[in-house]
Amino acid sequence: PPALPDGIPGWQAMLSKLVHGLFYVLMFTLPISGWVMSSAYDRAINWFGLGDLPMLPVVGDKALGSAAGEAHEIMGFLMIGLIILHIVAALKHHLIGENNVLLRMMPWGPR
Repeated sequence: PPALPDGIPGWQAMLSKLVHGLFYVLMFTLPISGWVMSSAYDRAINWFGLGDLPMLPVVGDKALGSAAGEAHEIMGFLMIGLIILHIVAALKHHLIGENNVLLRMMPWGPR
């Protein structure tokens, strides 16, 4: 990733790295928790119309399915919160911070 612009406070740089790291963790664990939950409840997942994902070897484990479902829900809300935080921060930097952070996110933006 490109370096952050000069003048970004240290706490914002640290929060930026934390949020981006959480995005990557959630992009991996959120689908996995849903897959575990669906497999535990013996419900197939159709992957974008290309076919069903194979069932994990947890079919019938209602306790695991319930735990995976709770984790899936919590992580889903966390992902929504992080997306909102990300949008607000990008707009803040663009409109108030007067730097090019938002433009750097665009494919046609400056590098």
